[in-house]
Amino acid sequence: AGTQRLRDVINKNITHENKKYYFQLFNSILEKSGFKYLNLKRPYIIQVARFDPSKGILDVVESYWKLRKIMIEKGVKLKSIPQLVIAGNGATDDPESVPIYQELIQHINADSFKHIKDDIKVACLPHNDQLLNVLLGGAKIALQLSHREGFEIKVTEALMKGVPVIAYKTGGIPLQI
Repeated sequence: AGTQRLRDVINKNITHENKKYYFQLFNSILEKSGFKYLNLKRPYIIQVARFDPSKGILDVVESYWKLRKIMIEKGVKLKSIPQLVIAGNGATDDPESVPIYQELIQHINADSFKHIKDDIKVACLPHNDQLLNVLLGGAKIALQLSHREGFEIKVTEALMKGVPVIAYKTGGIPLQI
């Protein structure tokens, strides 16, 4: 039943008009949180995960910073450098989600990230399968840099969309990939 749900809901085909709607929804969420819009003319890398200490979210930001540095040193033009999307939410029974989200925002606002801050998009999303479907489907690469993990459904969803996944060798993730 779980795999069928993935095919029916998370990975169903979406019309261009619906994709446009969900990207507008995502950009309105970003704007309300004080972030610049996702530029759909540029590629993006995404990690979808709860704001949880085990999800490696600060590692995602550090890895992105290193990737950008390498790309700039190699002369890659800005329009080809991907943006970073960190999208997630907190579980209703998870008291750590708000502090983790706040720590991430403070980390991004540090002086060392001021030159790339506008290309980092952090969104605390509502539970909306189609929004996740559109965001994952549009990504060039999906990340799952969890420190501890069992089976990560977002890895399967990204792979089902043909989106390559970069992950730590943690729990069941290598087997999924």
